[in-house]
Amino acid sequence: MHALLAPSLLYPLPIGDAARLTLMVVLASPTPQWLLRFIALANGSVRLRVMTVQLPLAAIADADIDPEPALPSDVRAVLALERLAMPLLSPLLAMPPWQPMQMLKTDQVQDIERCADMATLQRMLQEFRPQLVLDATGRLAKTGYCQAVGAGCWSLAAELLRPATAGASLLAASLRGDSSVRIALQREDADGQVTLMSESWGASRPLSLLQHRDAALLKLPALLMRGIRQWLAVPPAQRGSTPQDARIRLAPTATVDAPRWGQGVRALARSAVLLLQSPRRRRRARQPWFVLVADGERPVDPERPRLQRFAALVAPGKDYWADPFPLQHHGKRLLFVEQYLDAAQRGVISCLQLDEGNRPQHLGIILDEPFHLSYPRVFRWQDEWYMTVESAEGLQVRLYRCVDFPLRWSWTANLLENRECVDPTLHYRDGYWYLFGNVSETGANPSDELFLFVSRDLAGPYLPHPCNPIVADARRARSAGGIIERDGRWFRPAQCCCPIYGSAVVFNQITTLTPTEYAEHPVGTLAADMLPDLDGCHTYNVDGDFEVVDAHGVPPAH
Repeated sequence: MHALLAPSLLYPLPIGDAARLTLMVVLASPTPQWLLRFIALANGSVRLRVMTVQLPLAAIADADIDPEPALPSDVRAVLALERLAMPLLSPLLAMPPWQPMQMLKTDQVQDIERCADMATLQRMLQEFRPQLVLDATGRLAKTGYCQAVGAGCWSLAAELLRPATAGASLLAASLRGDSSVRIALQREDADGQVTLMSESWGASRPLSLLQHRDAALLKLPALLMRGIRQWLAVPPAQRGSTPQDARIRLAPTATVDAPRWGQGVRALARSAVLLLQSPRRRRRARQPWFVLVADGERPVDPERPRLQRFAALVAPGKDYWADPFPLQHHGKRLLFVEQYLDAAQRGVISCLQLDEGNRPQHLGIILDEPFHLSYPRVFRWQDEWYMTVESAEGLQVRLYRCVDFPLRWSWTANLLENRECVDPTLHYRDGYWYLFGNVSETGANPSDELFLFVSRDLAGPYLPHPCNPIVADARRARSAGGIIERDGRWFRPAQCCCPIYGSAVVFNQITTLTPTEYAEHPVGTLAADMLPDLDGCHTYNVDGDFEVVDAHGVPPAH
């Protein structure tokens, strides 16, 4: 039933026809997979009316295309070697099945107009009359065809199109051993003005330069769409009736030097060492998540977060407990957790009750669905108990109401539909419900992009916030618990997902939260150093003096 519903919107609808743009995309075959993903994204946008045109290679053979980005010979050799070895190494590396720089033929792609020569393209331009032409051939900028029909022409630079050397500037972060990488698009207008279109931060991939590069470039479709939305958001009187001619390229990162000779050899040696260490790393990855209950004497300070005295709660057998949400009710201390069932290989929601010595009693599984569940956010509203959970595998954000507290719950509404939204977090303030959730638009890691949705009513409908995505940074985007208040200030716990998922909890102070504006900044990090042999913590919650965090690694001995 839900598959028939349209996906929940991630961006506000345009107001009137003036907010729409007529776009023509001109490409050759084969073309990068990321560009085809952009076209699919553009075709699904209510802001755009799109025509996609393919030129034969013969028609663009004399194109004035950018030279390929410079790369040291050893880095080129490592990329070529990885490209050959990747089909064999992918199972060992546990790589997702995406290759954004794979060059794909467009023969089987629907809704692409083929034209035999430049004269045919000129007639198409005159008939379609686009406001903007996105040129992936490097041929149109100097023909004058676009200007003749009143269209701007944005040409994609070679660094976004060449499979061998695309994203050269992004490799330096991995070569230097940085845990994160910035990918940003900029528009260079014909008059020399440079405008940052959009940016995002993702985790580096130290095991493979190719995997690192492709994971970063997987963000390109969404970044390019955000750049177009940014241009549309400027009042027409300020931006003109049509875009200027421009070149779209990766924005340089001042803090990262260009790749140098010798770094490719060191990267290859590092990959070999990591491959040899893979059995140990896989054993470490199989360590459980478990819950730490603070002593309650002094709550964690978001600006100087430390957790020094605590009790550890470890699930029995091969299961684990994670995503703890504490609640004090009628003198009882309850803990709602994701319980990952090792036998079923999926998560359910369980409720624990803690005694005065922080010994847990498992009251039972309170929520079990055919898909994975986690992140049970329990709250009270108008004398009723409610709970949101992560149900991304079900393509929903589900809201449940309690029938018999705390063990019986009933589904009441889907707050988002047909979206893989992870760690959804509701917050009520000044008459509005705010739903924070991480979503990937084109298959990139959802931990990197935080979206916000707003409603007057708890059950919705939830409309996209105009600042979406409100955070585009794997170091602090993904939610790590409910919004907390300290001395009149509001803080949003978030996960640091660099270098790996759930590395630490970052506290962000929310300075602006309205239906039209949002702003926050990081103020402190809770590192996974409470115990030896920990490599992560990713959920923090508190109810009064009942304070909990989860941790990943070797649990303390009982």
